[in-house]
Amino acid sequence: IFLGFFGNNLVNGVIMIVTSAATFLVTSWLVFSILQKTGSQTSDGANWGILAGCGIVGLVAGFFIMKFRKWGIALLSGWGGVILGFIITSVFLIESTGAYWAIIVGSALVVALLAFKFEKMVIMLITSFVGSYAIIRGISLYAGGFPSETSIHTQIKEGALTWDTFPKVFYAYAAGVVVLTMITFYFQTKNDKEGKRKYRR
Repeated sequence: IFLGFFGNNLVNGVIMIVTSAATFLVTSWLVFSILQKTGSQTSDGANWGILAGCGIVGLVAGFFIMKFRKWGIALLSGWGGVILGFIITSVFLIESTGAYWAIIVGSALVVALLAFKFEKMVIMLITSFVGSYAIIRGISLYAGGFPSETSIHTQIKEGALTWDTFPKVFYAYAAGVVVLTMITFYFQTKNDKEGKRKYRR
């Protein structure tokens, strides 16, 4: 909710929060994936220690990216592009692994590059989109029917998921993301104080 409605007004804080969270999630996922593949057994204390270490790495990464604002905005926008790519591949049930990753990486690069050119507009649009996605994803954790985009691709590739068995409620969730993005984007543009000051000048 904070990201969707106020991402533009507090962009530096948003950059740090999103970068820290993304770094924490990626590093912790990598560490635990490696441990799982190697068959290593860790105690609860060690697991909490790993999470704490990943949290510190996330905070450090968030701080430095925030200091380099331009790159931070591009990174934030690229992350939004990744989520957009996930949704596109899920909506169209992309089976090819090459096409799947091409769409995700392509979406991230295009949105990140647009952020350099149209910084203010892209910030408002991406924070609205990512925040709206997070809200809808949170609702789905209780309501159900909104499977992980990565699991959808895996199931399609393995033949375990077809158009007939695909949960059609996914499209209702996707429509919810679009509608909420429009609402939060409109809210941000209407409350863009810096933009209004420039317009008056």
